[in-house]
Amino acid sequence: MKPFPFLIVVIFIIGCKKENNLIDKLPEETLVTGFAYVNPQGKQLDDSVIILPKAGYIIDSDSPYEVYNGATFVNNSYWERAAGSELSPDSNLFVKWTVEDLTREKFVKSDTTKELQLELFEIGKFKLTQYLYATSENRKESVQALDSLSKIVEVVNVRKVDSITIDSLGFASPYSNAGLDRNAPFDVFVSIYKNADDLATAQAPIFQSAVLEDIKFGATNLKLEIPESSSIPSFVALPDSDVDILLQLNVRQAGKVYTLLNNERGNSIVRSLQTGYLATDNASSREELRLWFQSTSMKINTSFMFMN
Repeated sequence: MKPFPFLIVVIFIIGCKKENNLIDKLPEETLVTGFAYVNPQGKQLDDSVIILPKAGYIIDSDSPYEVYNGATFVNNSYWERAAGSELSPDSNLFVKWTVEDLTREKFVKSDTTKELQLELFEIGKFKLTQYLYATSENRKESVQALDSLSKIVEVVNVRKVDSITIDSLGFASPYSNAGLDRNAPFDVFVSIYKNADDLATAQAPIFQSAVLEDIKFGATNLKLEIPESSSIPSFVALPDSDVDILLQLNVRQAGKVYTLLNNERGNSIVRSLQTGYLATDNASSREELRLWFQSTSMKINTSFMFMN
């Protein structure tokens, strides 16, 4: 009668062994790594290089516009079974993002949200890396990442010139216009220099509009034509940069050029700048500079078109 317990134990062991074999034969899972940039219109882009404008905005308190709050990146990584079925991106995946400033050689941000909101306030190239971990402990210690993926994010200070309009053109100016005949016609154009030093040293402007000819003082609603593919930096001066663009509204009469308005600080010209707000279709980040002096007023509109 004693062999019976031994037989029961053997049957139990064989039964357990068979169940483990079933588990071992489950389809294997493969990690598919990926993340995407989501533009302000909601479109996901998988490009390896993402071009963005500088974050930050200046708008009027009563402005109806939405502002640009930086770039959105979403995690698209997932586990894939051998049969091709996808598991939820949230299944056993812990995300960590790092941002390295390649221009200044320093790390500037670390984040563990699955959706990253990235605001970059300096011009240059950045390396955005996504790390994937199996446990939150591994993520906390930054060890044993399952996989990682990097993209280059380039922040630029280049904006397309969309329009320049003169609402009204008066004779008065804070600058000397001796010799300018207020009753005779003249030509009108706008010049933009990288900075005041470039103007002082007779460097060529970085932008010049087409010339409006035979204009008289008192004219209204003038629109200056923009040469094709014209672009300029933002009117917001950047720290540690020699770019501080200077705009001049000029008139030319009898071969001599007179400046009526500019955006230099410290004179009696009124300046109003709005920047970093979104177009109504969210396709671009816009900037508008307005200048006034007595009966003369003008504005220039520029934009950064988001990748699409």
